[in-house]
Amino acid sequence: MVTAKLALYEAMQETDVDDVALAKRLATMRSAVRRLVNLDHRSHIDKIAEALDVLGKHLVIEVFSAA
Repeated sequence: MVTAKLALYEAMQETDVDDVALAKRLATMRSAVRRLVNLDHRSHIDKIAEALDVLGKHLVIEVFSAA
């Protein structure tokens, strides 16, 4: 989750989109966007993925065998 949140923060920086602009694109409140990048807040991965999609990024999660 931390990696996904950091990726969202980086994508916001790269695209020069602040929390207000992202909130408008997601049709949500600014506080909801701030929680998405807050490492201490439990966010839903689908909301982070949606925010990344809006910024032109795609979240991929892979699982590998431990063997």
